[in-house]
Amino acid sequence: MTERPEVRSNVSEKLRDTAVQIGTILLDLTLVIVWLGAEYLLDHKLIWAFPLESLIGRVCLWIFRTIFALSTLFPCLFFLYRDIRVMWMRMQRVIAIEAAELRTSTTASATRGARSAHD
Repeated sequence: MTERPEVRSNVSEKLRDTAVQIGTILLDLTLVIVWLGAEYLLDHKLIWAFPLESLIGRVCLWIFRTIFALSTLFPCLFFLYRDIRVMWMRMQRVIAIEAAELRTSTTASATRGARSAHD
């Protein structure tokens, strides 16, 4: 059984796109894991090793942790949202193309059926 070249290229293109999407999502999740690890180490190792007695020290630490969380998580969440949205839009485009092809083939077969009924 021989495969047509367009089928092979279509499959390889889909595999390539899927691999890129999965790789991107894995990198985004890796960033979240790094963030969680840093937060864990900060909570369980650094804060207990160096207790802060002053209010100003605790406030500065809270500000640092908030800025670190926002600056690390927001880009990751934005990219994750973008990647999922791109996959969604691509699937919607594929569905629209398939629906248009089905409408065209249904119309063409109905037209052929009507012509043969008149003959």
